[in-house]
Amino acid sequence: MSRRSAGNPEGGGEGAPALGSFGFLGLLLTPGSLARQTAGLSGAAAAGQALLLLSTPLLTRLYPPGDFALYAVYAALVAVVGVVAAGRLEMAVALPQEDSAGAALARLAVGASLLTGALAALVLGLVGPALVRILDAPALAPWLLPAAASIALAGATQGLSYWWLRRGAAGRVAGSRAVQVAGLVSGQLALGAFWGGGPRGLVLGMVLGQAVGLAVLLPGALRPVILGGAAAGTSARELLDRYRGMPLNALQTAFLNALAKNLFPLVFLRTLGALATGLVTFAERLLTAPVGMLTQALWQVTHTRLGSLGRERRRALLLRIHGALAFALAWPLALVAVFADLAGRVFGAQWAELAGLLPWFAAMVYLNGVSNATSYFLAFEQYRAEVAFNVSLVVARLLALLFGLLYLGPMAAILLYAAVSALFYLALNLWWGRFLGTLPRFLAHLVTGAGLALGAAVLCKGAAAASPWLGAGAVAAASVVAGALVLRRWRGPAPGSALA
Repeated sequence: MSRRSAGNPEGGGEGAPALGSFGFLGLLLTPGSLARQTAGLSGAAAAGQALLLLSTPLLTRLYPPGDFALYAVYAALVAVVGVVAAGRLEMAVALPQEDSAGAALARLAVGASLLTGALAALVLGLVGPALVRILDAPALAPWLLPAAASIALAGATQGLSYWWLRRGAAGRVAGSRAVQVAGLVSGQLALGAFWGGGPRGLVLGMVLGQAVGLAVLLPGALRPVILGGAAAGTSARELLDRYRGMPLNALQTAFLNALAKNLFPLVFLRTLGALATGLVTFAERLLTAPVGMLTQALWQVTHTRLGSLGRERRRALLLRIHGALAFALAWPLALVAVFADLAGRVFGAQWAELAGLLPWFAAMVYLNGVSNATSYFLAFEQYRAEVAFNVSLVVARLLALLFGLLYLGPMAAILLYAAVSALFYLALNLWWGRFLGTLPRFLAHLVTGAGLALGAAVLCKGAAAASPWLGAGAVAAASVVAGALVLRRWRGPAPGSALA
């Protein structure tokens, strides 16, 4: 069966109604449209992250900052290796015309993930004791081998997610993500309440979430992907030879990108200690997790489509995404920055120092989130530029931390790390704007989105100072306006356009 006959997003018939005339609603109703797939994935991400955020005040009362520091190191190890666990073969799943070939590539991705997990178990078993000594974190030792299971689960989930997206079943992927977050939250809460302190509840809750998320993807995929044979007339080796270009090009850059984002929990633990590391990594996790889920959803449903578009249509699509995200991310992060002084009341007294970190990290995460969904290095074959950016970012962050620790003190070093990161992400936004020939528009999106959001958040805080109910009403009204602005930025092109 060909991919067009299997629910492929681009296989619509000529007799389909022209729903584009209904604007954004029409795009949501159009089967397989970018807006509909993104809405499905990001809607599930929003539901999952809402659950995670609602549970956070409970988690911070079950686990102190030191436990979150060790959990952050565990999650960093999983993220760095997990992103390449499938050899990036998942990215090639959408390329073949025949579904049997796509299923075979997904099967290879799952197999590669299991092999990577086994190798990770061997390596961590050998070097784990030395790593624990270097980090001065003996409590981490029992949780290095479970990281191998998390790595295998992460890779297998990616492989099957891309197969379902190929089939036009974004709802299955969305359900998997929502269930994964629910499993993680319920596991961490239950284990924390039952076992008390220590990182084991956080770690095992993450493994549980990954496992149940993968379980959602398995029904319907067992026969064609897991148990199926090779693609008709094509061996696994031939498939690898034919479609290895994109995975190989993405492998190095994906690893460096993951390393740039996840190296620093280890650096923080070694240089700042467990308490400061817990505060910093929690602040990043609190803000990055929902933003990352949304930008990843956008990336997954657009990266293969970009390759089939001409330069002008690519430019129009990325401009549209950038404008929508600049407004969508600005409002919630502005609220976090302006109301950061409530951190001690929301998360517990031991987390009160978050108030000084959250505004800086909100700026960093905002610029990172807006640039991530439009940083299509792969689609434009800018591999060297991506490597150069990631290496420069790591070096600049390390230098900022070193300078801060030597001359300014630990807290100032953390703030300098966040400020330097924000500047680099701002530069990346402007670089992409110049590359696409839309620099004034990119800059206008950032300035307008952040300026309006910060102004509204300050007004809401003033209203809250007069009356909590007045403040709540002001936040609700501003949220409606922010949503309307995002929808306006997201309005699709004319009916029948490939961007719809």
